[in-house]
Amino acid sequence: MQFLKNIGSIFHRLVLCALLSAIFWGWVFSLAMDVKPEKKVTLYADCPAIDDIALAEKLEEDLPEGIKAMEVHSFDYAMFSQDIVSSDLYILPASKLASYPDAFTGSEMTLDAEALTLEDGAVVYKIYDGQTRSGILTDYIAYWDADTPPEDYYLAYGLNSVHLSDGAAQFIAEQLLQLP
Repeated sequence: MQFLKNIGSIFHRLVLCALLSAIFWGWVFSLAMDVKPEKKVTLYADCPAIDDIALAEKLEEDLPEGIKAMEVHSFDYAMFSQDIVSSDLYILPASKLASYPDAFTGSEMTLDAEALTLEDGAVVYKIYDGQTRSGILTDYIAYWDADTPPEDYYLAYGLNSVHLSDGAAQFIAEQLLQLP
């Protein structure tokens, strides 16, 4: 019985040590395993559902020189990350394009897709037509659901992308246009 009392008196210390250890080793693991922004291309998609793992794996089959990884995230993930402001590519519905002023570029980048110039001069490219419910990436992205009516979606280059000058963002954007 005395043994249980001794354990009970130090239990909170044991729990605290276990929690701090888990946080520390999680931080060490993320530092060791994360790829530097210069070596990865990041895509954020604001859509009802996305198969981010499958899309990233598909895009990683053919990466441009110098790129080691492809990251695909939904905007839900963005709540937990600062990477969204430096993302290389974005997929957004037409209704939210104005919500991100000065976040996109594109006047010097071209794609074989219908272009739309925004008020701030940025250029975005139509990749999904909400009226006809057709476009690219439909194997990976659900553009609408019961709560979200169909609308047009656009692909945009991030203004703060580290891959505008080396062509990696352009390379991945062109790959996206080829996917079903």
